[in-house]
Amino acid sequence: MLSSSPSVASLPTILKAEGDFSFGPNDKVAEITIGSDVIVYPGTKLTIRCPVESTVSFVVFWTSQGRPVNIGNAQRVGNDLVITNIDKRYALEYECNARAARGKVSEKSTVRVKGVANLQLLTQHLFFHFSFCFSHDNTAGILKLVEYGISCNGIRVRCAELRDT
Repeated sequence: MLSSSPSVASLPTILKAEGDFSFGPNDKVAEITIGSDVIVYPGTKLTIRCPVESTVSFVVFWTSQGRPVNIGNAQRVGNDLVITNIDKRYALEYECNARAARGKVSEKSTVRVKGVANLQLLTQHLFFHFSFCFSHDNTAGILKLVEYGISCNGIRVRCAELRDT
């Protein structure tokens, strides 16, 4: 049987996992345990579990980049961190911290968010611009080539039409 020194035994233990996980665009709920890294798509509800064992009183808190995480869509629920409706702002490294009287232990996970444009919004936006590009104005009787440049989420669209002037 292994034994621990009194100072180590009085610290909590975070039960971490290992490995990387990737969830697809149809996965609206994702769950990992601290220590694992994860890739999710925008809109996913992500839970990062932080199981802690301890024989002494402890407090769990979450940080990212040295700051507390309880803001916006990221909230601590019990020992876990739950991020609802995730987007690129939440693509960070998260640290679960367990503090006891004799010190603190921590484990980290990295969250990556895939950069998928909202296709419905993009489609509506482009449809509006294409409709605009191909509208006709027959007020004068002279044909003229009119070209429009449209930028939508980094996609450049060029439209041309013959127009009576």
